[in-house]
Amino acid sequence: MRGLFIKDLILLKNQAKFYIIFAMICGLMMFINFNPGYLIGYMTLLAMMFTFTTMSYDEFENGYSFLFTLPITRKDYVKEKYGFGIFISVTVWIVFFLAVLIKSVITKDLDMGIIFATALMYLFMIQLFCAVNLPIQFKFGAEKGRIAFIGVTAVAFAAVFGLSKIAKLFGISMIEVIDRLDTINPISLFGITACICIAAYVISYSISVKIMEKKQF
Repeated sequence: MRGLFIKDLILLKNQAKFYIIFAMICGLMMFINFNPGYLIGYMTLLAMMFTFTTMSYDEFENGYSFLFTLPITRKDYVKEKYGFGIFISVTVWIVFFLAVLIKSVITKDLDMGIIFATALMYLFMIQLFCAVNLPIQFKFGAEKGRIAFIGVTAVAFAAVFGLSKIAKLFGISMIEVIDRLDTINPISLFGITACICIAAYVISYSISVKIMEKKQF
């Protein structure tokens, strides 16, 4: 599994110029008072998306058939993709958060409490995005996986819209429910969100392992 991790890091190194340009743009936007929490979230999402790029490279020209002739199991492959995605996204999140923190110390014009809370919620949302998308990528591949994810997203939005309509029939205002979230202790809210992410990853990983074990190459 270490070899797979090194392979993905080398792929990342080969595309380093692309990510450095984006990082420089985000750095400039930070100094013109663009929302720092959003910038941290955007770069974290960009880093997470590279996990799916590595899967596209692995799939290219029957790459899976070659990979599994090596001393790695399909479970190892799945585990590495989850580990790489979490590692790269959390690392980028920490780097950009520290950059924002340094700017805050220098300029003293940022509310780091709000920025931290916003950036942390973005991190949790991106982890949920990864947990949902990885099994789809394993099942359908890089190209069909994009289409399948759009379908899943559309179904999710339809489900949320349907729930809001049902709640309205019972006299429940979704806006009031969302407003009540502000009354929840931030630590408790983050703890609940973290537990949801962990549960999503456990379920997602189990599904991905089953998909890969049954897949024919």
